[in-house]
Amino acid sequence: MSRCYFAYGSNMAPTVMARLCPGHRYLGVARLDGYRLAFTRRSVRTGSGVADIVGAPGSTVWGVVYEIGEEDLAALDRKERAHRLVQATERIWDFYFELFGQRQGKYGNWLLSCDRIAMDCYQAAYTGLGVARTVPAPPPFCYMKTGFAPATIRRGMRMRRLGKQMNPFPLVQLPYHRLVNPWTLGAVMHEVSHNLQNDLGLNKDIPRQVGLQLLKAGLGRSVSSVWVRWNREMFADITCT
Repeated sequence: MSRCYFAYGSNMAPTVMARLCPGHRYLGVARLDGYRLAFTRRSVRTGSGVADIVGAPGSTVWGVVYEIGEEDLAALDRKERAHRLVQATERIWDFYFELFGQRQGKYGNWLLSCDRIAMDCYQAAYTGLGVARTVPAPPPFCYMKTGFAPATIRRGMRMRRLGKQMNPFPLVQLPYHRLVNPWTLGAVMHEVSHNLQNDLGLNKDIPRQVGLQLLKAGLGRSVSSVWVRWNREMFADITCT
């Protein structure tokens, strides 16, 4: 079964369509109202922008219409899937490239020192267990970001900035003013402790035990639920002191 296909980017080129869809038939020039052309990504192969269309009332996108068959449609679908995979890969690359790039500037040694603090926390926790365990890899990674408060992105969290892929590092985000004031770097240990709770498998046991002990003490469900919600902050504060 054949169908009409509206092309607005590189697929307008006869050479591209001849390679992708050898069974196509050119029908003519066409326009799509209510949309505008946008270059939302970059081609890894050519380095040029990749055309896309986005909704825009009052705008128009010009292109061409082809008649294509099922095999040609399948080829276009494979091309689009490949583009989406490349886009996801580029998103991951861009995110980590920015983080690793900070190590090339004047703050590199500062961040490496924070990594050492974070790794020491892991080593102390894992070798101090009843049965010592190997510290999981990759190790914690600290980076600088604008803002006021430190933060962490735990290992295994799916991140929108990574296209919903899992973050493999215990990432510790530090504002500039923390790096230039060493006496405030207890924040590294606090944020690392959030990761330790997860990596040690205590992310469920701690809130459960907090809630049970408060209920046994007769403090009621309302009090218990508040402290259960704050279990991560309590664990981090206790662990880093």
